[in-house]
Amino acid sequence: MAAKGTSDNTPGKRRKLALIIGIGDYKHVNELKNPANDAKQLSSLLKRIGFNTDQLQWDNPQLDKTCKQMKHVLIEFEDSIKPNDIVLFYFAGHGVQWEDQNYLLPADVPDINTINSEKEKADTLKTHAINAQDVLNTLSDRKPYVTIFLLDCCRQYFLRNAQSNTRALNKSDPKSIGLTEMHKAGALIAFACAPGTLIDDRSAENNSLFMEHLLKHIATPNEDIINVLRDVTDGVMRDSGERQIPFMSVQLRHKNIYLCEQSTVPLRASSTDIPRNAKWKQNGITMAGGNGAGDKINQLYFPWGLYVDDDQTIYVSNASNNRIMKWKFGATNGKVIAGGNGEGNRAHQLNSPSDVIIDKKTDNLIISDTENKRVVLWPRQNGTSGKTIVSNISCIGLTMDNDGFLYVAHRDEHEVARYEIDDPDGQVVAGGNGEGNRLDQLSGPTYIFFDRDHSLYVSDYHNHRVMKWVKGAKQGVVVAGGQGQGKSLTQLSYPEGIVVDQSGTVYVADSWNHRIMRWLKGATKGSVIVGVNGPGAQSDQLNCPMGLSFDRHGNLYVVDYGNHRIQKFDIECTENDD
Repeated sequence: MAAKGTSDNTPGKRRKLALIIGIGDYKHVNELKNPANDAKQLSSLLKRIGFNTDQLQWDNPQLDKTCKQMKHVLIEFEDSIKPNDIVLFYFAGHGVQWEDQNYLLPADVPDINTINSEKEKADTLKTHAINAQDVLNTLSDRKPYVTIFLLDCCRQYFLRNAQSNTRALNKSDPKSIGLTEMHKAGALIAFACAPGTLIDDRSAENNSLFMEHLLKHIATPNEDIINVLRDVTDGVMRDSGERQIPFMSVQLRHKNIYLCEQSTVPLRASSTDIPRNAKWKQNGITMAGGNGAGDKINQLYFPWGLYVDDDQTIYVSNASNNRIMKWKFGATNGKVIAGGNGEGNRAHQLNSPSDVIIDKKTDNLIISDTENKRVVLWPRQNGTSGKTIVSNISCIGLTMDNDGFLYVAHRDEHEVARYEIDDPDGQVVAGGNGEGNRLDQLSGPTYIFFDRDHSLYVSDYHNHRVMKWVKGAKQGVVVAGGQGQGKSLTQLSYPEGIVVDQSGTVYVADSWNHRIMRWLKGATKGSVIVGVNGPGAQSDQLNCPMGLSFDRHGNLYVVDYGNHRIQKFDIECTENDD
């Protein structure tokens, strides 16, 4: 990605600038519902991966701007661009092609249906709309490292004879059908649909189909933007039955353009920064199970741990069914990928598995096979049996560090040990001094988390606290709870799953209080982020939550043990997240 021998081309020194425009409140033509939502959510997500950190006037999404206002903010944005910047421009709203030029329509654009003369229509667009190619040329001429130009504006326009459910309109007049191709050296250009076609605004949805998939993929860490947009294209085509096909034009000078460049993200953590004041929707979405306790492929039975992959596929340790289940995002049924052959200790069986993670380097599941007192390595793809890598331990929670070391919570030994894969002899890294509540002791540890700074976090179950053990430390520090069992904001009651974000904020499943709590770094009390309505089976309630995980967007996944389901609580993106 960086040019050899050029120190200022290192990724960390590149600014990332984005101008996000959404126009939906049109004065003289058809209004659109989605552009404002699309612009707000994209802007919020981009800020969380390092865009627009300079606090300039155009940092926030530009909504429902007039032609004069759009021209003004474009000039400000263009003037701020420096060589070596990563520049992203996004427009959502009405757009039209006229005489082989694409025009972006501001909120006050006149209705050209009222104009009879073709020349006057063209003149009106030239003076009351924004020429997209001119914008692209001006941005690129500032010599940024890359220009990413995204147009989500091939939506139903306002010309006469347009039908609300057609992809193209006014077909007898080629001047008005969709957008025309655009090109510029050093730029990547993407349209929400193919040149010459149109799409509906999806007024019943919160986002356009293009934006729905862009939000899923654009924050993927260490992924080339070309691959990101290919994933977006695949998702849009799949969900539209190939009626909508995004367009991409690539004239990039550089390889490996990463919008979210990060070191390896800790297991179960979010790859994007979660603001200190972030909120999550209180009504969860059931992503797996939720059909009562049972052993059918659409059911779970007292699930314990989970792992959420980069594509939001969920892996669940379905303890009472003695199996590991895989649920693809949005699927109504899961798939058994390990165990499921009855309770037992043979190589193809499991007995009350309590946790599962994935070793990406070897593409293996690592399973805490609790009642068999072993940790099992199981091929993720078409595996039929597992290999025991650690045995004769009371194992619960699992995690791995960036160097590939495996960490296992030994519940009955009141310790956490570190293992090399294929080496059955572990080294105690937390606890190991007998059961107790001293700072060098643990009592029935369950789930664990390992952060980027090589610190280990432990749910100290019977001590009703979460402990942090810095690498090499002889004792830990209390980072949540530790004030006895209770339900006040200073207390926990049998904590289970834990995740820690980039700021050191601890998120913990406060199991017997049926809630998820957040403890800011250094705080003496926490706050409830999910589960404020007590135990129950409603969408805003939990029943003994167990495992926790974030996806890369900051959405929270909770193993709702007593309700036999996995709940997803969406992070609420606002303009003021940062």
